[in-house]
Amino acid sequence: MKKIYSFKESYVFSNILKKGREILEKNGYRFLRLPSFDTDTLKRKFISVLNTRDDEVIFLRSDFTYQIIKHFDALSDIDLPLRIYYEGSLFDPDFEDFEIYQIGFELIGVEDIEGDFEIIYCLYEIFKSININDFILVISNPSFIEKVISARNIDRNKVENLLKKKNIGRLRKEFGNGSFIEKLIFMQGKREIIDEALCEFPEGEEELIKINKLIDKLEQNNISHYIIDLSDIKRLPYYNGITFEIFMENSGYAVASGGRYDGIYREGIPATGGAVYVDNIIKLMK
Repeated sequence: MKKIYSFKESYVFSNILKKGREILEKNGYRFLRLPSFDTDTLKRKFISVLNTRDDEVIFLRSDFTYQIIKHFDALSDIDLPLRIYYEGSLFDPDFEDFEIYQIGFELIGVEDIEGDFEIIYCLYEIFKSININDFILVISNPSFIEKVISARNIDRNKVENLLKKKNIGRLRKEFGNGSFIEKLIFMQGKREIIDEALCEFPEGEEELIKINKLIDKLEQNNISHYIIDLSDIKRLPYYNGITFEIFMENSGYAVASGGRYDGIYREGIPATGGAVYVDNIIKLMK
């Protein structure tokens, strides 16, 4: 954030946080205070560096989940499932304003669709509570892409870069017209896209079934404003299941995102989470 918010903007900001806390606590999430600085180099390439008076290198946090991973053993006396939420700024030179304020939450110990749906439904309730009704949920699954790539003897990094940039000209130059990666890029739409993907990429069946089950659950709960994007690759490396982003209509800014990262806390423990990007909501509500 490069500027000071006006009183009106600051009121909206505080109201989003207030409503978010209320929704999350109603659903059993407990607040966890996390530090703004970290000495962990796990995400060094994403984190700004500071020199302290003791010449110790510390980092402005750029991700909450890594902090919770680091301190998970300290929470091990708490029975699973564990529901926690937190809030604060993340810092990253790749961010438009170098800083973004989030209210985020993690669900640790609930498997697959039940956990994914709970996270999305909490976000749905938060947006409804602040009178945001026109939004689109974009659902992806990087594990589907992982299985598609693994089934082919190709350069993984090259494919992932082309998918991220969605540069059709470069893609055709590298792989030719009508390649599997070109088909992947255009696999966006409603539920019918799953049947098309099953025909083209049967190796991804398990991951496609997960998306289909999540759509069932969403539609049963009157959430129909969604798009499936089977070509989306997330920036954060720990996602290994269903992921999602939420956009306000006619906007390129995500106002929330999240996804599944089973085994990241401890082997065999399922986990998923989500976050509301408060600053992006302020930008779009002007």
